[in-house]
Amino acid sequence: MTDKLLTCRLQRPEAKVRLICFPWAGAGGSAFTRWPKLLPAHVELLGVTLAGRDNRYKEDCSFSARHVADVIAAAVHSRCSDKPFFFFGHSLGALLCQEVAATLRADYGLGPAHVYVSGESPPHSTTLKRRPKKDYKSMDEESLVKELKKLGCITSNVLENRELLAIYLPAFRADLTLVDQIVYDIPCRLKATPLPCPVTVLEALEDDPFDIQGWKTMTTGEFRVKQVAGGHFYMKDPFNEKLLCDLIAADAEAYVNSP
Repeated sequence: MTDKLLTCRLQRPEAKVRLICFPWAGAGGSAFTRWPKLLPAHVELLGVTLAGRDNRYKEDCSFSARHVADVIAAAVHSRCSDKPFFFFGHSLGALLCQEVAATLRADYGLGPAHVYVSGESPPHSTTLKRRPKKDYKSMDEESLVKELKKLGCITSNVLENRELLAIYLPAFRADLTLVDQIVYDIPCRLKATPLPCPVTVLEALEDDPFDIQGWKTMTTGEFRVKQVAGGHFYMKDPFNEKLLCDLIAADAEAYVNSP
């Protein structure tokens, strides 16, 4: 199960640091397919692929953020506790990776050495809590598609293909439910007890504004903001993919070589 949940497309047994990537709503580990070849040999990438996404699309999605965080934390502990690891999360992935970090610390006394969050406010932010909570799990298909269009998280090629839409909708339905649970139902443990590691926020200049400074309360370590060109899905641009991988690679090298 761990290999299905944490997918590794380019194994690097000699790597010094692992990078665990949490994708946005509806996506799986394949969202980071090109990243491993952009990263140096001292970084091994693992992409989070939940049930119902990518090659797990036939599996039932979970509608429990607690369960998802528990499962990912257990997999990270099982597979990654032998060497340092970084977290990268975009949008839903940003919310999920902070919940997994809190779960890892509470259940295993383990934590990431660096966290990168992108494209979303932290779960305790009033920016997120101003959004109305919705029952995505019970929402009819037409209403769900309207929500996805409004949120801008579904592409036209999926919308125009009924077969693709049938595959993607369950994951979107589950992921939007997870977002609401993390924002409204689960206390933000990292606000009460921040992480000791550095936190880097990635801000796309053409994305909708989000609460960047809210993430500062999640760490007692270094906090920094990096701006990049592009909109919400800026990381799909090859130039930005390389920029991100170069940034993470440099941080990994600095961490490994630190006293």
